Amino acid sequence: MRTLFIFIFLLPSVVFADSLPDFVSLTKKVNPAVVNIQTKQIPKDNPYSDPMQEFLEQFYGMYPRHREPIQSLGSGFIIDKSGLIITNNHVVDKADEIDVQLSTSEKTYKAKVIGKDARTDIALIKIDAKIDLPILPLGSSDTTEVGEWVAAFGSPLGFTQTVTKGIISGKGRSVEEIGLFPFLQTDASVNPGNSGGPLVNLKGEAIGVNTFIIQGASGLSFATPIDGVKQILGDLKSKGKVIRGYIGLAYSPLDPRAANYLGLKDLSGVIVGDVYKGGPADKAGIKPYDVIVKFGETEIKSPASLQNAVAKQKIGSKVEVKILRDRKEVSKKLSIELPPDEFYASGSNSSDNTSLPEGELAPYDLGFRYSILPPRTLSKLGIPKTKKPVILSIEPGSPARQAGLARGDIILDINRKNIRSMGDVKNYLRKGSNLVRVQRGNYRVALFIEG
Repeated sequence: MRTLFIFIFLLPSVVFADSLPDFVSLTKKVNPAVVNIQTKQIPKDNPYSDPMQEFLEQFYGMYPRHREPIQSLGSGFIIDKSGLIITNNHVVDKADEIDVQLSTSEKTYKAKVIGKDARTDIALIKIDAKIDLPILPLGSSDTTEVGEWVAAFGSPLGFTQTVTKGIISGKGRSVEEIGLFPFLQTDASVNPGNSGGPLVNLKGEAIGVNTFIIQGASGLSFATPIDGVKQILGDLKSKGKVIRGYIGLAYSPLDPRAANYLGLKDLSGVIVGDVYKGGPADKAGIKPYDVIVKFGETEIKSPASLQNAVAKQKIGSKVEVKILRDRKEVSKKLSIELPPDEFYASGSNSSDNTSLPEGELAPYDLGFRYSILPPRTLSKLGIPKTKKPVILSIEPGSPARQAGLARGDIILDINRKNIRSMGDVKNYLRKGSNLVRVQRGNYRVALFIEG
């Protein structure tokens, strides 16, 4: 009887042990295709991408004289024998040098970027190893179920050939500001350096790309689903970027103050700051200050939700867009087009130590100074040619700073009144609520400021 009791007591433990996945065999199968990525960004003479910001930082004595190279770590995995490697865009973006180390040796290889996409945070890089490279097969994230065992591979904090286990905790997790595809959530331990490494199933197939964690939260990490990655691999290989639809407008969030100003009770939607002439939105009859609340079947809650909704549409498709105009709902039919060539063009990098006027101080303690600048000064600062006032400075902690106004912004209109002179700015601003539309580089945005 005593022996029988012991047998019954041990049986559950034996059954549990037999049901555990074989992570040893899985690791031996997957690890050879996982790589460690080290990048270096060499500071340029001009560390600012925006010419206006560069000049003004120098003008206010904040230009750094010397900057050390910026180094970072990440992970990736080989997907074919030619040396193509999937990783995160944020791992290699802006890197001047990319070194890849295989898990099977200490030798490093120089890598080049084949394509990258900030919207999905996915990049494709390539090494020329001249050896028979191990590859990691791509599985399916769509057929993966919540509760399945998974393992995360990579180089957390620089510790190479690291594997952690967990389960799929959730699917379809939307974090609009970070990625286009809804994420896979897992409780497998992931840390800085894991970015770009694979999340694999028990078959040894990549079902996701480890992308981000929530700081301070334990057991919360997120991976870009591999089926989404498959959708963009073709564009990354052939074009170096992902070609998405273009609707030809600029927009900004609808915050409570702006909604109140426009007489809207619901905060859902985005406010149109500019409609590009001849573009899809212009042809559809959308105008500045319209509030977009629905795009196709997608309810628009934020700028990111509109970006994602547009990105999922095919070129040439027609989409019904619901807008609010003067508190009335209006429907427009919009065609998705290819973006014009200048949509991808970068701005000028010119700069000059030209002196700036002090500028006029905005009324009602709004906290910004502005002036009309001569064409030569505008050109040197990289600001588009204009006869309208330009914002020269923003006071820290001011309503202008809180509203999101920036130095170099061209003031287009205030409270829907066109600005033609310095006097117009002072005359059209009022104590209380103001809706200001500005041009920033090649984009126009509507911002709400309260004095």
